[in-house]
Amino acid sequence: MNKIRQDHTADASPLFISMLATTIGWLMNEEELSRSVENHVAEIHRLNAMSDAELANLGITRDQITAYVFHETIEL
Repeated sequence: MNKIRQDHTADASPLFISMLATTIGWLMNEEELSRSVENHVAEIHRLNAMSDAELANLGITRDQITAYVFHETIEL
């Protein structure tokens, strides 16, 4: 049986990115912060491209991707 795979996009919202930038902005200069956000968004896209089974192997579900990616950032 063929399963239809929906393409889900789990982009981080601009508000979330703004809040993150405000929270950790004093630790980084603007270039480092921009690079960090770009890396995190790229990781969100990479994980979002995985199947649900691959995500399950990481111990997460699709709706947990953004929190999973940003977890290390806010855990200082």
